[in-house]
Amino acid sequence: MRVMKVFRWSGSIGFIVFTGLLMLLGMVFLDGWLKSAIESAGLKLNGAEVNVAQVDFTLSPLGFNLEGIEIADPDSLGYNALVLSQVKVEINFLQLFLGNVRIKDLVVSDVQTNVPRARPALLAPVASALPGGESNGLAQAAQRKASALGKGLPSPSTLAGEQTRATQDAVAHALSTLTGGQATLEASVSDLPGEAALSQYQQRIAALKAMPLDSIAEVKASQAIIRALSTDMAQDKLRIETLKASMNNAVSDGKAALKAISAGPAADWARLQADYPFNANSAYKVAELLLGEAFFSKINQAQYWLAKAKPWIVRLQSEADPQADPVERLANQIVRFEHPDPSARFQLDKSLLSFAVDQWPWQLQLTDLASGRTNATEPVHIQLLGGDPKAANLRVTGQMDLIDDQRVDTFDLEGAGLVFAARQISMAGTNLSWTPEPANISGQIKAVDGRLSGLVSVRFPHNRFSVVEPGQAAAYLHAALKTVDDFRVDLKLSGTLQKPSIAVASDLDTQLSAALRVVAQAEYQAWSAAMKGALASQVALLRQPADAAFAQLTDKRAAAEQQINNFEQQVAAEVRSLDEKLSNEQQRLERAASDAVKAVKAKAQAEAAAMQAQVQAELDAAQQAAEVEKSRAEAEATEAVAKKLKNEANKLTNKIKF
Repeated sequence: MRVMKVFRWSGSIGFIVFTGLLMLLGMVFLDGWLKSAIESAGLKLNGAEVNVAQVDFTLSPLGFNLEGIEIADPDSLGYNALVLSQVKVEINFLQLFLGNVRIKDLVVSDVQTNVPRARPALLAPVASALPGGESNGLAQAAQRKASALGKGLPSPSTLAGEQTRATQDAVAHALSTLTGGQATLEASVSDLPGEAALSQYQQRIAALKAMPLDSIAEVKASQAIIRALSTDMAQDKLRIETLKASMNNAVSDGKAALKAISAGPAADWARLQADYPFNANSAYKVAELLLGEAFFSKINQAQYWLAKAKPWIVRLQSEADPQADPVERLANQIVRFEHPDPSARFQLDKSLLSFAVDQWPWQLQLTDLASGRTNATEPVHIQLLGGDPKAANLRVTGQMDLIDDQRVDTFDLEGAGLVFAARQISMAGTNLSWTPEPANISGQIKAVDGRLSGLVSVRFPHNRFSVVEPGQAAAYLHAALKTVDDFRVDLKLSGTLQKPSIAVASDLDTQLSAALRVVAQAEYQAWSAAMKGALASQVALLRQPADAAFAQLTDKRAAAEQQINNFEQQVAAEVRSLDEKLSNEQQRLERAASDAVKAVKAKAQAEAAAMQAQVQAELDAAQQAAEVEKSRAEAEATEAVAKKLKNEANKLTNKIKF
C-alpha cells in the first residue's frame, strides 16, 4: 500500500509539474498565437489585411488586452476602415474547461476611421472568378448608377463625358472613315497624270502642230498620230474617271459619317433621360436642400456602422447543432436561457464601442450574443447612440433575431432635439431662408434576410420660410411657404442594408406639395437645360477632329480636281482642237478634190454628149437614107412582083382560054 501511495503521489506530482510547465509555455507563447489567430481570421472575414500591434494576456481580470488593431478597407487598400487603439476582453475561465467561450465584457475605446496606412494592405485570397465576371461588373456599375438616382442629379460637367457615348462612337467611326478617305485621295492623286506626263503630251502636241497639212496624205498622217495621242489620253481619262468616282465615294462616305455624328447627340440625350428620369426619387434633391447634407451623413454613418457590425455578428453566431432537438417557439414568446447558456460554445454578455465621427460622439453596445442560434433562442440586442450618451440625440435600438429560419433584424430609431441651423437654400432660381426649430425623429427599419423595409419620419414642429430675393417661382413659393409651420418629412427605405434606397414624402399641405413639385420640376428642367448645354459643348469638342479631317478631305479633293482640270485644259482641249482642225483641213482638201473631179466629169460628159449628138445625127441621116433606099427598093420590088403577077395572070388566062 505504501508503495502504491508513493507511485500515486509521484504521478500526481508529475502531472502537476507537467501541467504547470505546459501552462507556463502557453502563457509565454499565447500572446503570439492569439495575435496570429486574430490577424488570420480577420483577413478572411474582412477581405483585407487586419494587423494587431500587441496582445497581452491578463490574469486579473482574466482576459486579453489588445492594442493597435488596424482593419484595412478592402475598397481602398491605402486606408484603414477602422483603427482600434485598445480592446479589453474579460472572459470566464471556468467555461473554457467546458469547451465554451464566454466573454463577460468587451470594451473598445478610441476608434478612428479612414486612417491612411503606412503601406497598402493585402487582400484575402479569393477563388477564381466565375464566367460572366465582366457582366457582373457591368451589373454592379448599373446598380451603382441606379442607387445614385436617389442621391440627387449629378453635375452636368462631370456627366457630359459619360453620357456622350453614342457621339463618341460616331466620331470614332467618322474619323476612321475620314482617315480611310484621305488615304484613298492621296493614292488617287498619286495616280493622276503629273507634270512629266503633261510635258510629254505638250511635246507631242507641239510636234503635231508643226507637221505640214498641204495634202490629204499629210492630213491622214497627222490624224494617225493624233489617234495614237487620243488613245493614250483616253486611257488617262478612264483612269481619271475611276479615280474621280473613288474620290467622290470617299467624300460621300465622309459626309455620311458626319451625318451619323449629328444623330449621336439625340441618342445620347434619349439615354440620359432614360438614365435620369424625373420621378419620385428626384424629390430627394429637394429633401436634401431642406434637411441638409449633415442629416443624411448622420443617417449614412448609422447605416455604415450597423453594416460593419453585421458580418462580425453573423460570423460569431454559428448555426445550431442540426442533431439537437428543435424547440418550438411560442406565439410572441422567446425561450430565454439563463447565463451562462450551457449549450452555447461562444457567448458575449456585453460589449461597448466608443468613437467619434465629424465631432459627434457615438457608442455601439452589443449584448446577448451567443452561438448555436435557433428559432427559439433569445435575440441579439444592439444599440447605437449618437450624441451625448446621457441624453442621446439619436438612438438606434436593434434586435437581431432568427424567426422561421429567417434572419429578422429590427431597428427602432428615436431622436429629439436634432438641431437644424437656419439655411439659405436655392430652389428653381429662388433664394429662400428657412429657420426650423429642433426636429424630432422616429421610425422603424426591418431587414429580413438582408432585404430592407421601414419608415423614418423627421418632424419639424415650428418653421419659418421666407423668400430672400425674387426668382423663377418666387411668387408661387412665397404664397405656399408663408402658411407652413409644422410639417413632417418621411423617408421610406427599401433595398438592402448595405445599399439602401430612400423615397421622400411629406405631409405638407396640398399647396406646398404642389409648390415643391413645381420646384422639383423646375430644378430638373434647369438641370436638363444645363445638361443640354454641357452635351452641346462636349459634342462640339468631340466633332472638332472629325470636322477638321473632313475639311482636309475636301481640300485634297479640290486639289485633285484642279489637277484634273489642268490636264483637261492643257491636253484634252488641245487634242480636241487639233482633231477638229485636221478634220476641217481634211474636209477642205476633200471638197477641193471633189470639185476638181466634178469639173472633169462635167467636161467629159459635155464632150460625150456632143459626140453622142453628132453620132446620132449621122445615124439619123444614115437611117433616113436607108429608109429612102428601102422605100425605093420596096417600090421597085412591088412593081416587079406586080408585073410578074400580071404576067403570070396573063399566062394563066391564056391557058384557060386555050
